[in-house]
Amino acid sequence: RKPALKASHGRNAVFLANTWGHPAKIAVSRAGVPLDISAAARLATPGLAPKDWPPVPAEGIPNDGVGVVFLSSDPNAIMPENKVPLTCPVTPAVNAATVIPASGRGAAFTISADIPVTAYDILPFGGARSHFPSATLLFPTSVWGTNYVAIAPPAGTHNPPGPMWLQIVGLEDGTKVEVRPTVDLLQGPGLNGALAGQLAAYELGAGEVLQWQLPQGNKDGSGTLLLSDKPVALHTGNRFLRLQPMPAPGGEAAHQQNLAVSALGVEYVAAPYETRRKDLAPEDVDYRMVGVVDGTELIYDPPVPGAPAILSKGQVVDFATKEAFRVRSQDDEHPFALAQLMDTANLPGGSRPGATAPGFGTALGDEEFVIVLPPAQFLSRYAFFTDPTYATTNLVLTRAKHEGVFQSVTVDCLGEIGGWKPVGQEGLYEFTTVDLVRADIGVNGCTNGLHLAESKGPFGLVVWGLDSYSSYAYPAGGSAEAITDVVVLPG
Repeated sequence: RKPALKASHGRNAVFLANTWGHPAKIAVSRAGVPLDISAAARLATPGLAPKDWPPVPAEGIPNDGVGVVFLSSDPNAIMPENKVPLTCPVTPAVNAATVIPASGRGAAFTISADIPVTAYDILPFGGARSHFPSATLLFPTSVWGTNYVAIAPPAGTHNPPGPMWLQIVGLEDGTKVEVRPTVDLLQGPGLNGALAGQLAAYELGAGEVLQWQLPQGNKDGSGTLLLSDKPVALHTGNRFLRLQPMPAPGGEAAHQQNLAVSALGVEYVAAPYETRRKDLAPEDVDYRMVGVVDGTELIYDPPVPGAPAILSKGQVVDFATKEAFRVRSQDDEHPFALAQLMDTANLPGGSRPGATAPGFGTALGDEEFVIVLPPAQFLSRYAFFTDPTYATTNLVLTRAKHEGVFQSVTVDCLGEIGGWKPVGQEGLYEFTTVDLVRADIGVNGCTNGLHLAESKGPFGLVVWGLDSYSSYAYPAGGSAEAITDVVVLPG
């Protein structure tokens, strides 16, 4: 399975988790050219600094291991506010910037393995002191789709909004794509733009990236419709997302690989992350929902004030709640998309302890945007990596009743997880949150790095790394298989 990774200005790295019982051999190429990763591919190793991690051995990433491939970094990249270098800890596969600065065409990295692996990125790597991190689960090419309804980070409250973008990655040469955007797509070198609401056609090759920057405004591209004749990946992002009413420090990058329509659910369970408030009161957690089919009727357990009762095709609705909830549509022909957001670190009444990175003070976490996977995509085992530069790492777990009971869930250093709470009244799902590390102090001897979570039943796992005005989050894995045959035509 060969996930393609979005390029970035700073440390551009991909994480590969192997849970298949024997080593996974990996290879990396870009624009069809194989790359030497003998120095760039390392094994995440507890207790060692990333620069000292051993190279991935010739036989590959071991079972239940995580390999980190440092793909590229600009040798001159720094965080302007604090002058922290944003270069990789080892020489990357491409020792230069690979970012597409605005609209234009570019080349993706192709990472292949001889057995299935789970892939995700945290950009920039070791990014707590960058104060601009974000993460995404990367879906393998085997589940890339030909039909998408985009869900993107919002424009936010910064004036002007951070540069927002949509990005399509091709799998095969001669791929034809039709796009009906909800906002103008700006033209760039070798790439035509498109007007909001009008159908536009494009062609791209294997490993080629088409990236459109969006005009500075309040529209972010959510609801954009895409149909292709061969599989593609769709990524969305905002290079500076701020969600706060006051002109205080804050704001981060945000990016996500979107699920194809075929992998979207008709049911979701939304579990809040652990509160960052000083008084430990629950936070209002923001959600974004995008409709796929007209007349999608939604049922919530428990009821969520302000959440939509009906969605139309491409409709975007934002709402907030303190509660965990389950939401489902009327039938299997009405899938929809759901994402969760973390907002500003400048919380009412101040932040609880937990941040230690220097730079802007100790307010915990900051803006982030992460897709919610439907329970139909849950797994029973996850090998995942948590960035050691973050002072606080929290896990959000959601389990589904399996064979009539809730199966126990274990995390290696924590043992069996407790503290489960019901989601709604129907008794089908439970959730909990647990710390691995809080304010640089490990829980039960835990440290950041490689971890393993498993159960006899399906469960979802979202990783949150938090520090001073910085946070990243990603689902630790998911099957992303086709669970609906609905097709949305952009015409």
